[in-house]
Amino acid sequence: GGVMYEEYSLLDKTGEIVGCKNFAVDYNSYYAEYSMRTGSMDNASRDLIGVGARLDQIHVERAIELGIDRIPRFAVFTGLLYHLKMGFLPDSTEEDLGFTKISKLSNIDSRLSEMCDELKEYKKEHIGIIPKDLKIVPIVVNKANEYFLDLKQTAIYLGFALSECIMAKTYAHKIMTRYIPSKMSFGKGVRMSLSGEQLKHWQNIIKGHEILPKLTHRYI
Repeated sequence: GGVMYEEYSLLDKTGEIVGCKNFAVDYNSYYAEYSMRTGSMDNASRDLIGVGARLDQIHVERAIELGIDRIPRFAVFTGLLYHLKMGFLPDSTEEDLGFTKISKLSNIDSRLSEMCDELKEYKKEHIGIIPKDLKIVPIVVNKANEYFLDLKQTAIYLGFALSECIMAKTYAHKIMTRYIPSKMSFGKGVRMSLSGEQLKHWQNIIKGHEILPKLTHRYI
């Protein structure tokens, strides 16, 4: 077995670096298979649209090359929305998902009553900052014809909505940590991964538009 550390950079037409991504690849000789470790990405120096997505595409292509079916990631709070858009989902066991079974979809309001009360109080304290019509969007999952309210994802999306409002970031963090299991380390960020249907979707959209074969320098 062994570990390979890899770094990829994107350059603009003038040769200036506009973004970098690094990660590590583990090889298990016993099982003859590869796995990935979480790495880091830097595309802040030249805030160009699409750089992050291109770096993620390289990451996905490399995983596909090695037959890896799960790409891990540790996302800070400010980057969560981006990573969700890229298909990464928070890691957790089913017991940690924050699922609450509901017999009918009409029962959602009663299950969200505590979160709704908190939001009402916050609106009163921040009149003119938090829109009056801001509502909680419940995230509901259907598993084997049974409905479950996913409090974790509901809190995440409410947090994003609040963080877009001026001076609301403290509350956004508060409400997200209130409804998300502490073992997910949400104080600093959250562990996420790209796998399953989300990874297949990436495979479909990049087919015929691969970046790795076009790299000027490459060492494997």
